[in-house]
This record gives sequence, structure tokens and C-alpha cells, in this order.
Amino acid sequence: MLQARLEQSTHSGAYKLDVRIFDLRDVDLALAQIVDEKPVLVITFNTQQVTVTRDAKTGQVAEGKEVRPRARPRTAPSVWGPKRTMTRPCGAVGAAQDDVENVYYVMAMVRDKATPRDPVTYGWRVMEMGVQGAIKTW
Repeated sequence: MLQARLEQSTHSGAYKLDVRIFDLRDVDLALAQIVDEKPVLVITFNTQQVTVTRDAKTGQVAEGKEVRPRARPRTAPSVWGPKRTMTRPCGAVGAAQDDVENVYYVMAMVRDKATPRDPVTYGWRVMEMGVQGAIKTW
């Protein structure tokens, strides 16, 4: 029921989902089989992410909290001399720990014979993708 309302709101153009993914893990090939003479792969994975719902017209946050990346200095060896302090994105500013969710996805991919030599996809395209579940991380 909630999923149906969410899809209706996003498809009607009233709201837009803004998702920031912090981590992708547990990528697994769950199934590989031939369907209608085409290879199909079913892949499962989970992410740690924060989802913000925005008003599509104004861009104002309707649900959730504004998230922007923060920088954390770290020291790393450099080929040009002594160690330098570098900055890389790490975590989020503006999101409480309880806003981060573990979201479990399942994705079905099919090999498209029309574009087998595409240098990016090699003929694979996402047939269907969905969320299996979500749990508050912290």
C-alpha cells in the first residue's frame, strides 16, 4: 500500500526522490538462466543510503533531512614527495545516524541481442529492479 502511494506520488510528478548511497555491498549472482532464448541474470545487493523526498516544483525537502557530503582529511603517500594531506568525501553532514538505512535490492538483467557490442553495457540491460526491504542501520 505504501509502495503504491509512493509510486503514484513520484509518477504524478508531485515528489522526487533524492537518494545518496554511501556503501554498496554483498553483491551476489542469485540466478542465471535462459528465458525465451535470452540469458537472464538476477543479482541481489544492499546499500547504506539516505533517502530524501523533495517537492518536484520547488525542490524543498518534504520528508527526510538534507544531506551533503563532508570532507575528512587523510594522509596518503605521494609519488611527488613527502606525504600530503588529501581530502575525500566521507559520510554526510545534516543526516542523523538513524536516517541511514540498509536497503536490499534485487535486479534482473537480460542480454539484448540488438546491441551486443556496446562498449559500456556489452548488450546487458536492466529488465526489472526492486527493493526487497529496508532496515534502519543505526
